[in-house]
Amino acid sequence: MQDLIRQLLAELGEDPDREGLVETPRRVDQSFRALTSGYSTDIDGVQWISVSAAVGSDVRGLVRAQTLDDARGEQLRSVVGGAVAAARMFTQQDPRLAAALDSVQATGTGPNVELSFRISPELLDLISQHRDRVEGNLLPPPADN
Repeated sequence: MQDLIRQLLAELGEDPDREGLVETPRRVDQSFRALTSGYSTDIDGVQWISVSAAVGSDVRGLVRAQTLDDARGEQLRSVVGGAVAAARMFTQQDPRLAAALDSVQATGTGPNVELSFRISPELLDLISQHRDRVEGNLLPPPADN
C-alpha cells in the first residue's frame, strides 16, 4: 500500500521524498490498516443483542450487546469505534451528518457493549431527501397505498 500512496502523491504533483511527506505513505498505511482491522474480525462470542428506540421529533436509540468475555467485549467496542471513525471521514463535508455521528457513543465495560445515538429531525429530512442516492439503499422503498 505504501508504494500506491507514493504513486498517488506523485500523481498529485507532490514529491513523495520531500521532507514532511517521506513518512506519509507509512502513516497512511498504518491508519488504514488500523481503521479497517475490525472488518475482518469474526466476533463469534456475542451472547445477545437488544435494540431499543424512542421516536418523536427525533430518533434516539440504544443497541446493547453482551459478549462471552471481556476480550470479546473490547473487540466489539473496537469494531464499532472503527466503523464510526470511518463514517466520520466521509461526513466531514456535511455538518448535519457530522453532528449525528458526534451523537454516537460506544461505551461499556468488560463483556457489555452499548451504542447510543440520536438522529435529529434535520438529519431525518436529509436521509429522506437523499436515500435514493445511497448505493445499496438501506431503507425500504415507501409502500404504495
